[in-house]
Amino acid sequence: MKKLLSVLLAICLIVCLLPVVASAATAKVSFGFEGGATSADVEAGQVAYFLTTDGRAHNNGNAANESNYNIKVDFTGSAPVIYLNGADLSAPKNTMYLTGNSDISAYTIVVEDDSTISSTGGNCLTCQNASLTITGDGKLTVNADFGIGISIYETTLNSENPNPLYELYFDNAEVELNIDGTQGSFVLGAGNHASCITFDGGHIVANSDKAAMFYLFKGDYLVTNNAKLELNINSQSGFSRSKPSNFLMESGSIVSNTTSALFGFSQDSTITFTGGTVEHSGGPFIYGPVPDFSEYTDDHTITVCNSADGKGAEIYDPEKHNLSYQNFFQLTAGSSYEVTVKNGTVDKAVANRGDTITITARIAPEGKAFDKWEVNEGTITLADPTANVTTFTMPGENVKVTATYKDVDDEGNDAGDENPDAGDTTPDTDTTPDTDTTPDTDTTPDTDTTPDTDTTPDTDTTPDTTDKNENKKPAKKANVANVLLIVIIVILVLAIAAGVTFIVIRVKKLDASEEEEEAAPAEDAEAPAEDAADAE
Repeated sequence: MKKLLSVLLAICLIVCLLPVVASAATAKVSFGFEGGATSADVEAGQVAYFLTTDGRAHNNGNAANESNYNIKVDFTGSAPVIYLNGADLSAPKNTMYLTGNSDISAYTIVVEDDSTISSTGGNCLTCQNASLTITGDGKLTVNADFGIGISIYETTLNSENPNPLYELYFDNAEVELNIDGTQGSFVLGAGNHASCITFDGGHIVANSDKAAMFYLFKGDYLVTNNAKLELNINSQSGFSRSKPSNFLMESGSIVSNTTSALFGFSQDSTITFTGGTVEHSGGPFIYGPVPDFSEYTDDHTITVCNSADGKGAEIYDPEKHNLSYQNFFQLTAGSSYEVTVKNGTVDKAVANRGDTITITARIAPEGKAFDKWEVNEGTITLADPTANVTTFTMPGENVKVTATYKDVDDEGNDAGDENPDAGDTTPDTDTTPDTDTTPDTDTTPDTDTTPDTDTTPDTDTTPDTTDKNENKKPAKKANVANVLLIVIIVILVLAIAAGVTFIVIRVKKLDASEEEEEAAPAEDAEAPAEDAADAE
């Protein structure tokens, strides 16, 4: 019966575990190569490699490993990461297709070395039902002749779920988008169903002919962390949308040249500038709502134009210029200022007024230590001028600061200071361990200098002339002890020679009368010798 119960329990356990095994997260990745395509299902905890030969990735049967891969899919973390190491992908359409699911809601592409994705009949890079982050030190070039360069595609958008869920994030990325729509095909640069396109640092170059570049069905834009955008667009807008959208620029720069508008927004959208620089030429600055310049105009010059070629430019005056739909105007002069640090580094070499700037002193040369910061240009207040890492708020002007150093000795003290503490010429104002120059006012350890108040064996320091026999006792006892010692040594030698293992000597106690005679400590030490003599 017990055996049957054990078998049933094991079966139940296996049945319970089957759904867990079946529901393991899987990253579905498809690559379109010239002459074919490859799909990979990479389960959580796995790494897959794809080999690129002759500059193009294709499935040629060769083994790819950590040393020779051009594409790696790493799903050992919380979300799949795709590494491009000089890959050159080219296909008629859907060159790279990433699929999200209930377990995977985000992918990351890390461009380790310059790589290219090209498509001649469809999307170059599509991320379905998942967010996409592009980052890395290498440059990613995307070439689309038809379709979308980088697309976030969401299958669940409908009247019941009208708001997109997934984001396109450029994280300090270097990306070049070349979108060609001369054949009259439907083309877009990047975005589509993204809930937000974020340009967080990095450098984005967009070249487009007859294509809207950053297009959103419904979503927002954010330009921050000194991101740099260069837009060269013909016929369509640089930023456009179908539904309400919000655009916020916190810092960075946009240089655009469009024959159409830079912004193609509807009236229910908002465009806000709190920092950064925009240099726009060509067509209208915006088709849509009046931008919000409330936090921008103090440090920027806005030039309003009366024609698409920029002629008749005037400085923007809110009371004079009614920037209504299809006005031509430009943001030409910006307020980004430079931060120069000598003997140190800065987190933002170019910043806007109000930005928090962090400066860090370089490691001090040998024999020196960091001393303080000196402000050479600009009106700033350092959080801590004596800290090797400190911050300040960027003013509306350029800033120059210098980290200074001081000499130190081998122990880290100021070389010109005779004492370890520069402000205290001596280690302590008390020149002795205690104001009491002796261990105690009593020059002896105790008033009672001996174990007994009688500091000598007898106050009478001379032998007693009346009792001469007493003075002879110590010598007699010493002689007896010597004789006894010799006797013991002889006995031990004889015992060892005779093979005796143990010798027991019985010691007789002193008589009470003899104990009383041993008053001094020196005589007490001789008592065992007398007892040994008595024992004989």
